[in-house]
Amino acid sequence: MSEAKIIDDYYEALNVPMELVSRRHEHLQPRVALMVAMSRYRTDTRLGNLFGLDRSSVNHHRNNHKNNIETWGGYKDHYDLASSIINQNLKRRI
Repeated sequence: MSEAKIIDDYYEALNVPMELVSRRHEHLQPRVALMVAMSRYRTDTRLGNLFGLDRSSVNHHRNNHKNNIETWGGYKDHYDLASSIINQNLKRRI
C-alpha cells in the first residue's frame, strides 16, 4: 500500500488541499477519517509521522471512531471514502 498514493487519491477525490496543522473542521475531519482508516494497516507511530502527530493522537482518534461515526456529521462519508480508496489500492497490488 503506497501511503502517498492513498493520501493523494483521497484529497484529490475530496477536492480540498491536505492541511496537516489546521484544526478547522473542513481540514480536521477528513484528516482524522483517513488516519483512522489507514490505522488498520499501519502503526500509530507510522501514522503519527505521516500526519505530523504523536502516536497517542492517532490512538485517541481511533478510540473515538465509533462516536465520530454516530455524532460528527460528515465523518462517516469521509471515512467510507478513505476506506474505499485504501481497498482500491490494495486490490491493485494483488
